[in-house]
Amino acid sequence: MARLKFWLPFALIPIVAIFIASRQLYLSKFYNLSTWKGGGMGMFASADLPQRYVRIFVEMPGRPRILVTDLSPELNQLVTYARIYPSDENFDRVGQLLRRTRFRATREPAQIWKFDQTGERQGVAEQFYIVATAESELGTETEQDWQAVIEFSELSYDPATRLLKTSITKTRRYGPAQTGTMTPKL
Repeated sequence: MARLKFWLPFALIPIVAIFIASRQLYLSKFYNLSTWKGGGMGMFASADLPQRYVRIFVEMPGRPRILVTDLSPELNQLVTYARIYPSDENFDRVGQLLRRTRFRATREPAQIWKFDQTGERQGVAEQFYIVATAESELGTETEQDWQAVIEFSELSYDPATRLLKTSITKTRRYGPAQTGTMTPKL
């Protein structure tokens, strides 16, 4: 019995380490968890955090899309967590808080530029956005007529063509009488 008490801590340490590594591999393989999270297993094998980003839009009937650029600290923290672990539940938390947020928008559209692979400006893009900033949280009873749209995108590099490509991996919409409806991949 004394011998078992002596060896038990030495046996538990590798078992716990294997469990943590296995869970992280499972979540990163099947649920897109960043390899930089989950105990840090595999974090030196990839640099996927700079390759992930989230864009948030406000859509109103009959108006152009509004790009949200500045968020509250609480929203920033939720968006960062959703970027690391892009599950529907994490995006739903962001969407619910967005629906309770008041925004202040610019009157003029912001100019969007196109860049080449060296970072040089190639010209003005065809898209333009009105830019909004999160101001304050509204009451939970306030129903609004706009939709919050969250786009989760990832960058990928093609060594054959030496081009960087962005693709929208997940789009979630949060609006009146709906939560987290998924739109098809583009």
